[in-house]
Amino acid sequence: MRVQHGVLVLQTLLWPDEVRPSATFSDIGQANAPTSLEIEMAQALVASMSGEFNPADFSDEYQIELKKLLVSVAEGGRAIAAPKSAEPDREVEDLVAALQRSFEKVIQPD
Repeated sequence: MRVQHGVLVLQTLLWPDEVRPSATFSDIGQANAPTSLEIEMAQALVASMSGEFNPADFSDEYQIELKKLLVSVAEGGRAIAAPKSAEPDREVEDLVAALQRSFEKVIQPD
């Protein structure tokens, strides 16, 4: 994220080695059109997440922890690698079904 001309800009490619020729990706341009259910769910998702936004309500935990680490190392400490997650990989579930369950909870809370 960067601020440019007073707005936030998401920029993910910063270096030439990050850019790949489009021929590298055989499936580009072969996406299926979304179904009416997917469009309806996308609209419901956007509507459920819409509202007033106050950036002060959020904090950048990554930056906070990074600054703590840098201060610690600067004071003579050492960086310790984070332990590997013991949580096993979960199976990938049907995204449409998961979104449907999520919307049902929003529309009809317990």
